[in-house]
Amino acid sequence: MKKKATPFYSTNQFTLTVLSWDYHCDSQLPREISSKEPELDEEEESFKYQSVPPVFKNTLNYKSAMIPLMKVELWASILKAKMEDFYLPFHATITRIKSQSKKNENLFLTVPKAQAAAAKYFPGDLILLTNFPDQDKGPFPPSSQMPCIFARVSVVSEDRTKLTVMINKRNNFSKKYFIKGAKYHGLKVISLVTAEREYFALSKLAASPLAKRIFNAKLEWIKASNPSDISKIMKKFGVNESQAGAIHSATTGLGFKLIQGPPGTGKTTTIISILATLLMEKQQEKAKKKILVCAPSNAAIDELIGRLKDGIETATGIKLNPRIVRLGRPEVVTGSAKNFTIESQLDQGLQLKEINRVKAEISVLARKVSKAAEDTRHMERRIANKCKCKKCLKDPVQDVNAAKIQLNNLKELSKNICNQIHQMRENNSINIQKREGASRRLIKDADIVVSTLSGAGQHSLRVLNLEFQTVIVDEAAQCVEPSLLIPLQYKARRCILVGDPKQLPPTVLSKYGTHKNYGQSLFLRMYMAHPSRTHMLNVQYRMNPDISKFPNQEFYQGKLMDGPENGLKTARPWHMAAQGLLTPFRFFNVIGEEAQNQLTKSYFNKNEADFVYELYQFLRGSTQESLEGKVGIISMYREQVSYIKSVFERNLSADEVKGIYFSTVDGFQGQEKDVIILSCVRAKIKVGKDIGFLSDKRRMNVALTRAKAAMWVVGNRRTLNEGRTWGRLVQSAVDRGLISSAQIN
Repeated sequence: MKKKATPFYSTNQFTLTVLSWDYHCDSQLPREISSKEPELDEEEESFKYQSVPPVFKNTLNYKSAMIPLMKVELWASILKAKMEDFYLPFHATITRIKSQSKKNENLFLTVPKAQAAAAKYFPGDLILLTNFPDQDKGPFPPSSQMPCIFARVSVVSEDRTKLTVMINKRNNFSKKYFIKGAKYHGLKVISLVTAEREYFALSKLAASPLAKRIFNAKLEWIKASNPSDISKIMKKFGVNESQAGAIHSATTGLGFKLIQGPPGTGKTTTIISILATLLMEKQQEKAKKKILVCAPSNAAIDELIGRLKDGIETATGIKLNPRIVRLGRPEVVTGSAKNFTIESQLDQGLQLKEINRVKAEISVLARKVSKAAEDTRHMERRIANKCKCKKCLKDPVQDVNAAKIQLNNLKELSKNICNQIHQMRENNSINIQKREGASRRLIKDADIVVSTLSGAGQHSLRVLNLEFQTVIVDEAAQCVEPSLLIPLQYKARRCILVGDPKQLPPTVLSKYGTHKNYGQSLFLRMYMAHPSRTHMLNVQYRMNPDISKFPNQEFYQGKLMDGPENGLKTARPWHMAAQGLLTPFRFFNVIGEEAQNQLTKSYFNKNEADFVYELYQFLRGSTQESLEGKVGIISMYREQVSYIKSVFERNLSADEVKGIYFSTVDGFQGQEKDVIILSCVRAKIKVGKDIGFLSDKRRMNVALTRAKAAMWVVGNRRTLNEGRTWGRLVQSAVDRGLISSAQIN
């Protein structure tokens, strides 16, 4: 029987599909420029769209579910960018066209220098090219009558004035409008880099030693640990029993290991202890076992590096100084993590400075050549004129000969400068090659490579053909499954996922993707399949016990314990201000009414905003200590965050406002402050309607677990009682005598 052919997957194929989409389509599903129906390419004709199941049969079954949903999510990103993200448009002129295949061709574009400096395009970006009859006018983004096409940026010159972009040549648009010398308006839409890296990792999944475990959501059994082993780990790293159990399990055996880290339970300490254990094993075995550490966000991995910057010292005095490399563009790296980037480590060796110095010298010499060439042309014109007017010259032969000598000198000068530039470029090319070689050595010699999930897919890492036996992913419950595949393409045999499925899930823009379960992380899929095989860290060290009481019972079934000194560490003198009004936890009932911004559709509540300011002022007057950097004001709604901040800006100095952290709940996950004031916003005249995404228990959990010393909830009791979980929170406050009307005298 003839074996059925397996579909071929390439990043180029994926990108060309994206480039065929119609920018003007407003449907939830993308559509090709030449089609009136939602787009379906060849590989999707048999796949269609299906929900992500709990388990998969094989590679083909896995791809059939993931690839269409990846594309739908990418299209949702484009729709969002059309509404919200407006980059500066730029003019572009086609200087050359080169066909690459039957499906795609490259356009070589030039951009005016003044616009190139401000334009935000980079390799891997999706840009929109629009043909306007009048280059200086016309709406942007273009109206539906304007012909336009997507292109992918492949190369950007150093001065940003020259671009190479790829287009899908099967589009009718490209045949009609793309000719040499044609002028266009360009606009950045989104970056395709992460989507392309996800697709590439997916195409390589079958070769991964962990592939079958991914398909089957298989977690290794938690074997009973020897009490003496746990005791040794607790002593070595100064950790509690649940942390020690997670460290022991994560570092013994292969496969997937899940560590659930509820708020404040020391997951970063646990990760560092796991790294230390693996590094010590590596030293004992004298093996070249490399470790790749990733997280969805730059902030998470930079915080981890901040804890690693001075090495790892165990509670028993063992000091480890691993070689660490932080992958990623220097401009997105923060704090002490900058010192671990490739650029910084090379800069310390002066290689980068030398390359930049040579480039600057070449630029100066190039200007001299240009000036010498202009002088040469001018002298040639003078000689020609003198030869024509010999009768006008007193000594024509002498004048012409003198001019020719001057001309020869200019030509010689130009030649010498060109030779200098050629030599410097050769030397610079050698320096660049040396730098690239040094970059490769840094990565190869590193004990720990750290990057975002997307950054783990960069070309400079893939071409080294390295193997990372262990991959550790922090915030693993916050990323969609295809993103987590990116670091697993390096033959990983052990993957340690650290996260909390009880907190915020991955952000998914597509409603279609949400309905089809695309927002389910691999962590959650495995957790749902084997909840008993997950290690839960069960001692929280962040919150005052009065704050942790409700989240513990509501979200963690009472399994969390408070650290032995939590109450003492989080006690503040102002807790007893005004007969105990500023207790560690309190619900303030505000009588008011919600409103909605008709443009953004986000909600705000003026009464709550005014009370939040009054509450802050009351706290400010109840303590002598500085509140700078200690207070966070959060809300589920972006519009409310903006409105509250505007109230503070009207009444306080810019310096004091700068010392207060204003954020949405989603933007605050993973962070903490001494004091958190939460504005719930929703307050309705009529009862019986839902309370929107305020009802999401995971978002509520994040909101209620950010504070160390004080968690004050500002909301409308009557409206919040309509939500089951919020109703239980209000009742808990009532039962504990921790509810007040929103009046401060």
